[in-house]
Amino acid sequence: MIIRKELFKEGEQADGCCPVVITINHNGKSRRVGTSLYVKESAWNRTDALINDRERDYLVKNEILESIYRRVAGIIQSFIDRKLDESLDKLLEPFINEEICSTNNEPAGTIHDTPVHKDSELCFVHLVDRKADASVSHNTRRGYEGFRRYVEKRFGKGPEIVNINQDFTNRFVSAIDEDYGKSESMRRFMISRYNAVVNFGRDSGLIPKGVKIALPPYYLLPANRNLTGEEICNIFSAFNEAIKHDPDVRKKETEALGLFILDIAFQGLAPVDLANLKVKSLNFTTLYAFEKNPRRYLEDERYRREYDLPENRLRVVTLSTTRKKTGRPVVIVASTIGIEGFIRKLMAGKKDDDYLLSCFNLSVCYSASQRQNRLANYFNMMARNLNKAVSKYYRQHNLGENRRITFYFARHAFCNLVDSMDVPRHIIQNMVGHRSSVLEMSYLRPITPWQQAQISHTLLSRYFI
Repeated sequence: MIIRKELFKEGEQADGCCPVVITINHNGKSRRVGTSLYVKESAWNRTDALINDRERDYLVKNEILESIYRRVAGIIQSFIDRKLDESLDKLLEPFINEEICSTNNEPAGTIHDTPVHKDSELCFVHLVDRKADASVSHNTRRGYEGFRRYVEKRFGKGPEIVNINQDFTNRFVSAIDEDYGKSESMRRFMISRYNAVVNFGRDSGLIPKGVKIALPPYYLLPANRNLTGEEICNIFSAFNEAIKHDPDVRKKETEALGLFILDIAFQGLAPVDLANLKVKSLNFTTLYAFEKNPRRYLEDERYRREYDLPENRLRVVTLSTTRKKTGRPVVIVASTIGIEGFIRKLMAGKKDDDYLLSCFNLSVCYSASQRQNRLANYFNMMARNLNKAVSKYYRQHNLGENRRITFYFARHAFCNLVDSMDVPRHIIQNMVGHRSSVLEMSYLRPITPWQQAQISHTLLSRYFI
């Protein structure tokens, strides 16, 4: 079986542009999938090279070709991996524009943008199955199988594809609200599955053009990850109480609390960046306010007293890492107030090249999917332990019900805390890794290590002193 992208020269338009097609060759037969992308022949070699740079991860720079190529490649991959007995025609039925019953690899005829399908034979459950088959990841396929079972239980085997409209969407949303009203994350997860299936149906032509589906406005808003000042204070208090009663931070719930606070101190590092930290990345040191020429303050008696003032030096931990999302190296400076003991417990018994957290094992070579699964499982486990600890604290102090927290809340907590300290917004953006435009960088000075240390010291002093 061969899958490749080709320029369909027989379909040349009046302006000299030819359509780009995805051709699948299998058992002497060829199938073509149109992409609605047109390129001039003179520019095709450059475009094809541009596409091949990202072909391994199915990431194509052109957004039109990316969507279709990923779905087709996913179906082919699942066809190969699971050794299905189904014919290639059946697997690619939603995508096929034209069938060629010959061994000739050269396309012939014209290309139609809209795939051929029979509305009367299709229902939403079948569309979910098609979406599952188009998914490359085994875990994703299992997720859609669970989603299909929910749809069958709630709505039966229907309705027809032609009836997937605003009324059905409203009924689906009402069912989600009724079944998962207490879990915002689960509601959003189910809605994202529904969106993915509907978009798949639109892209593949299974849902007719012109059908408009709108979700309620609150489902289009980003997830609320903002913690109030009271909630943050309760998390720090729960950690302080846990340490006071039992200093062993290796206990699951205490470790989860400490890790969340550590994430806040490290300026809201993403979980993947936190998991990739190594022992050698961290360094404990004393930082002085006189960064440019500290020797002058040591040699000149007039400045010696000022140099020794407590407010001009801070005990800090510096860490050097690279943000996974942007690929940019970053140096983070954090005060050690309240967290030094926890960090040293995490570092105990480990070599310089070992990971700070127990998420990954240095001696194991993980594939990309294995690494992603371990990361998700580790932080899901830590989030469960974190919520158990916070719930226990709320019950002990009669504070009512607590909101479910994940480690993605740490960045928002850090930003809100620093924002309440009247720190300029551009400094906050610089610290959490947001990209700045060239215009901004032309007149904004980057934040210095001493500024980072002062902000961190002020923040942690609220809860540990």
